[in-house]
Amino acid sequence: MSEDYLKAPFDPEGFYPALALIRTPHHPQAVNPQPGPDDYFGTGLFAAEGGTLFTVAHNLTEDGFPDGKLLRWVWVCCYSAATRDWTDSHLVEVDPNLIEPKLDAAILLAPTRAPATFRLAADWRLGDSVVVLGFQPDSSRLSGFAARHLFCEIPTNWPVAPFDLKEIHGEPVLRLGMTFRSQQPLGRGISGSPVLNRRCAGSPAIAIEKAIEWSNPDELRPPEVKTTALCWLSEVIARLPVMQQPALPPKCGKKSGLYWLAVKIGSLLIGLLVVVSLLLLWQQQE
Repeated sequence: MSEDYLKAPFDPEGFYPALALIRTPHHPQAVNPQPGPDDYFGTGLFAAEGGTLFTVAHNLTEDGFPDGKLLRWVWVCCYSAATRDWTDSHLVEVDPNLIEPKLDAAILLAPTRAPATFRLAADWRLGDSVVVLGFQPDSSRLSGFAARHLFCEIPTNWPVAPFDLKEIHGEPVLRLGMTFRSQQPLGRGISGSPVLNRRCAGSPAIAIEKAIEWSNPDELRPPEVKTTALCWLSEVIARLPVMQQPALPPKCGKKSGLYWLAVKIGSLLIGLLVVVSLLLLWQQQE
């Protein structure tokens, strides 16, 4: 059954109403602020009908770093069926209590009903085909932006080692490999994009994108897409009023947990074999 979904061409338009364009003000102190062409931008996804929206923390800071000084507010632009574009803009205050710099994750509460919401899931496994869907500049659009997507996969060798689960500074990360290295490079605005699992019916969101690590052209290593799994957001979600909390599975995929357990058991067995081999070698030398 899962292969049938992968054979069908990916159509991003069905997800547009649940996607949110985040515009960070270039002049946040303006008396009568309006979205402008100089605004910085990012992506978010609606997770609940009441306006609960997931994005990355660095979309909401003055310097673009997860632990930077927070902006007081941002524009959340919703999809308009009338314009078929993200032109329905709402000024949304940034709540410091809903920011988690260690995950580079954040929650916004838009003062509007979401046009649509993404189905959320923690059901992912190694080798899954996924799609990252986010915004890039497009001067032909009324909003100035258009949704673009990247085809990726969860590597079958993830994590290749325990340290692969986190960055050097301790930030948890779920790494994706790009399916096609020749895909058009996407810039900063894709941060906060939903990661959609094509193996599952309806392609639910399983993570949010936070960075793309491009390798040098002469390297054989393909680019890596760094994401935060949605199930890691449970502590941040718990800070929301109960009625605004989206339904989210409590842990990240049974098969992923089994894989990590297998990695640990395998490491112990290898260590045991090394010790036994050294003991046998020592006995032979005597």
